[in-house]
Amino acid sequence: MQPRQFDISEGDFQAHYQKSDRLQVKRVLKLSMWFYFPLLMLEYALIENRLQFYLLLALKICAVSYSMWITTQKKNLVDSGRFAHHILVWASIFLFLQLLSNFFMPKNYLGHYLIDAWLCVIVPIIIPLNQRLLRQLLIGFLIASLALVFLKVFPNDVYKLTTLGFMLIASYSGFAIASSIKQYRRAILKAERRI
Repeated sequence: MQPRQFDISEGDFQAHYQKSDRLQVKRVLKLSMWFYFPLLMLEYALIENRLQFYLLLALKICAVSYSMWITTQKKNLVDSGRFAHHILVWASIFLFLQLLSNFFMPKNYLGHYLIDAWLCVIVPIIIPLNQRLLRQLLIGFLIASLALVFLKVFPNDVYKLTTLGFMLIASYSGFAIASSIKQYRRAILKAERRI
């Protein structure tokens, strides 16, 4: 007698992990709100054009307000499709603000590439959205971030090539880790269904 196959559909997988994924997203949103404050202090110190800084400040206040709104919604975001849509919009806003901050920074400031690389690794891991949608979002972020390489002043070409390579490796690593986590969670769910 052959053992039954316990294939898990994408819908079953999302339904099973919906509660834990929502809790994880809410934690990420709350943490991201605090992430803005140290960055604002850095931006205040480095951005010479005060109008650009105040524009960034106003946009970040709007983003924090949107994050707070998402975390407080219980009844309005019961539908998982609407919740995923709001999280995708939030992630787009978050990454756009990071790119805008990078653009406003002085031409010789390169420290934002560490944050960009970290975001390329961590976003696919901590935001439990459809991997295809996240991939499109992060590839757009990566392309825009790499385009900024040509606007910045690097000490030499080796530094520039290293930055390009590091960003590509960070993006690949983030999706590889996220894929492994999803496979692991799927294997756990299959094991639970067998019992």
